[in-house]
Amino acid sequence: MDWYEMTDPAIVRELAQRFKKRRLEKNISQQEMATRAGLSRYTINLFENGKTITLTTFIQLLRALKELDELELFLPDLGPDAKALLRFKMKERKKASRRIL
Repeated sequence: MDWYEMTDPAIVRELAQRFKKRRLEKNISQQEMATRAGLSRYTINLFENGKTITLTTFIQLLRALKELDELELFLPDLGPDAKALLRFKMKERKKASRRIL
């Protein structure tokens, strides 16, 4: 799928379809999903029909679906940047201090 060729509303519809499919695979009703997410069934229905929701609402839905770990695939932690690594390397001890006996 070429996400760049899709309009924003088309991407929302695709995400909504995938969410609904996953919800149904887990045999969760819209009402049960709403209860788990702390949302109304109306909100679930709106999203599954391709209406835009907030990012916070999407996170609530992923949490209720127990799919938050999928965010790691979406935006993985790249670790420290090159400058941070260089600063760490420069602070690294090169030799031991002389001990006074």
